[in-house]
Amino acid sequence: MANVHPWFGNVSIDDAAAWTYQFFEQVDVTPAQALSNKPTMYIAETGWPSVKSFSYIYCRFADLNTFRSG
Repeated sequence: MANVHPWFGNVSIDDAAAWTYQFFEQVDVTPAQALSNKPTMYIAETGWPSVKSFSYIYCRFADLNTFRSG
């Protein structure tokens, strides 16, 4: 299982959904397929911050909707 968060990858909201897929495939799925037991990989957690706070000052709820529909 993998946690993939495009916000921490410093990715724009417009690229976040595609980046999540590509990152997961490259960092988790491909290496897992090289193992002898070939485990099935899943994204356990992903998302985009939706509430402004000190750490997430540039977040907007609308961006979460953009990520989810991406």
